[in-house]
Amino acid sequence: MRIFAPYDGGPSSGTPHGVGREVGSDGSFALAPILADAFTRILLLAAEETARTGESIGRRTGLSGDDLRSIGARLPHGSAVIGDDAATSGDDAATVAEQRGYKAASSHDKGATNDDILSSVAAGDEDEEEAQVRLLLHRHRAADTDDLTRLARVVARRAMEPNHLWQDLGLASRADLKALLEFAFPDLAARNTTAMRWKKFFYRQLCEAEGFVLCSAPSCGVCRDFADCFGPEDGETMLATLRRAAVATA
Repeated sequence: MRIFAPYDGGPSSGTPHGVGREVGSDGSFALAPILADAFTRILLLAAEETARTGESIGRRTGLSGDDLRSIGARLPHGSAVIGDDAATSGDDAATVAEQRGYKAASSHDKGATNDDILSSVAAGDEDEEEAQVRLLLHRHRAADTDDLTRLARVVARRAMEPNHLWQDLGLASRADLKALLEFAFPDLAARNTTAMRWKKFFYRQLCEAEGFVLCSAPSCGVCRDFADCFGPEDGETMLATLRRAAVATA
């Protein structure tokens, strides 16, 4: 039996300030619908990718075995999608190193500094670029929850991929990504007032925080790379692309 336990002053409404959490008999919390949808989509995409790359779902998503077990147990058919990955994540040397990074990430609070990142990177626990994005997101979580910490890791890991961020997260559109970021990282998302592409926006935030100038042009309006930062983000989902490619080569 699950008991509805709202927090932050209201019932579940799909916004960070009115999210409901259900307490299970084991003390776990049910995923908010928007997070359940996002985690389902990224796990399905990661599972499809692992069939082609041989990497683990953990490596593709930035999630540890414990993370995968926790999420999978709360998703319809989640354990079936993850399969043995949750049990084996952390067995290979590369992922063992990542686990140290996950533990370090979990210890970071909103007062964490770049020294925390650099020490983790120096130890080989995290890629510096990914770690910077992850910490940016972590600092702007709507609430101090394990699931939003996990989402920050996923978004940071997938931001290293070459496609539109919404595609590499397995989402259906940029609009879905905007809704997810507004839900999970509302203060950060609210800063993107010009509809800049999200990857570009993250890096601009990082550069501004360090006092760097990201662009050589005096303003976006006269920049020759304007389309790279603000152009349309159309296309099909990555899952559709992968499955269509599989059919074509079958």
